[in-house]
Amino acid sequence: YAAMPIPGALLALSEGRAVPEDERARARQSAPAFLAASHVGYVVIEDRLVSQDLRAFAIDILDLRETMRTGGFTLLEPRTRP
Repeated sequence: YAAMPIPGALLALSEGRAVPEDERARARQSAPAFLAASHVGYVVIEDRLVSQDLRAFAIDILDLRETMRTGGFTLLEPRTRP
């Protein structure tokens, strides 16, 4: 997964590493195909475990919108679905 643009960036951010702008651009470009191939319907974030950088990246790159927040978790979904 580390070699794939979106999973690789998510892994790096979850490990506290920075994602260079060129890798962010590749992730953004591959987002529609990634969402279609992986059939992402929802994303659940455990708020206390996810860094602000990781959260912001996922929301931006996958074009997510917050659906609900409760009990330390945030539920998000893609704004558009393939």
